[in-house]
Amino acid sequence: MSIIITNEMRDEILKIFAVGRVGSRVSVLHAIPMDKLANARKKYARMFEPDEVAVLFYDDTLFASGKAGFILTNKRLYHQTMDNSFIINTVDISSINIMKKSLTIMNGFGINKIELSMLDKLEVIGLYDTMKKIIDYLHSFIGAVPEKPSTQVAGSGTYETVICRGCAKQFAKKVGEKRYCEYCGQAAV
Repeated sequence: MSIIITNEMRDEILKIFAVGRVGSRVSVLHAIPMDKLANARKKYARMFEPDEVAVLFYDDTLFASGKAGFILTNKRLYHQTMDNSFIINTVDISSINIMKKSLTIMNGFGINKIELSMLDKLEVIGLYDTMKKIIDYLHSFIGAVPEKPSTQVAGSGTYETVICRGCAKQFAKKVGEKRYCEYCGQAAV
C-alpha cells in the first residue's frame, strides 16, 4: 500500500520540515539533491519505484555522496550503513524512538536502528521530531496503525505473516517452514 502525495500534502510536509533543526545533511521533497538520490537508489534503494516520492532524505557519508543514510518515501523507508541495511514499508512503521545519536524504527516485525553519525545532538533531536511528525502525518491518510504479524490457523496448519528482509514484502507461510520471497528470492523471517 502506498500513500499518494498531493500538492496539499507536500505543502504540509514542507511546513513540518521548516520547523525542525535537522542540519544540512537532511533534505525534503524537491530539495533532495538529485545526484545524491540517484546514488542512494543505486546503492541501497534499488526497489524504488517510478510512483514513489522521496519525502525525507538523510546523507550519512563523510563526503556527502548519498551512498549511505536513509530515504523515507510514500511507500518505504530505505536505510543503509556500512554494517546495517533494511527496508520497511512506510505504512508498517509503528513508532520511532531516539537513543543518543540514533533512531530506532519499530514495526510489527522488529526494531531497526538508524545511526546518525553526521549529526550533532540537537540535529538528531530535530530529525527525530521532524521524521515522527511526517510519518504520523502520512499515517493519518491511511487511517490505521500497523498491527503485529498475525498467526492464524488454516485448514492444513498454522500460518504466520512474515516479511522479507530484502524487499519488505509481506506474505503468509506455515509456522516452522523456511520460505523464500517470491519477489526477490531472499529468505523471509
